[in-house]
Amino acid sequence: MRKILFSIGLIFAGLAFLASPLRASEGTTELKSTKGQALRCFATSILMENYEYQVSLSCRDLIYPPKPDAFSYILWATPTKSDKPLNLGELGIGKGNFKTKIAFSKLFVTIESDIRTRAPEGETVMEGAI
Repeated sequence: MRKILFSIGLIFAGLAFLASPLRASEGTTELKSTKGQALRCFATSILMENYEYQVSLSCRDLIYPPKPDAFSYILWATPTKSDKPLNLGELGIGKGNFKTKIAFSKLFVTIESDIRTRAPEGETVMEGAI
């Protein structure tokens, strides 16, 4: 009986050791200013039945336009399996709902002059990990 219990214990210990860490794209975060300003956003990410992440965001203390030559705040996600940021979209008036099928670990906001940019070119003003 002891051998059986010992074997079961070893199996569970081995499985726990081999398990990979959880990489969650589901949860909540507060995106905080990278410049020490009062800017902040609160975000929620939920994995829906269609395997898309629904990201809802509400921001406080944003100034419009952010810069004389850049008119938009863009929300980006850092994918868990890539270093290439994903443009989720424009914040509009500090609120937004976004969708992506790509798992991510971090959200950040940049100031951009072109909302269709494929890579962040402007200044990063907020960031937070999911």
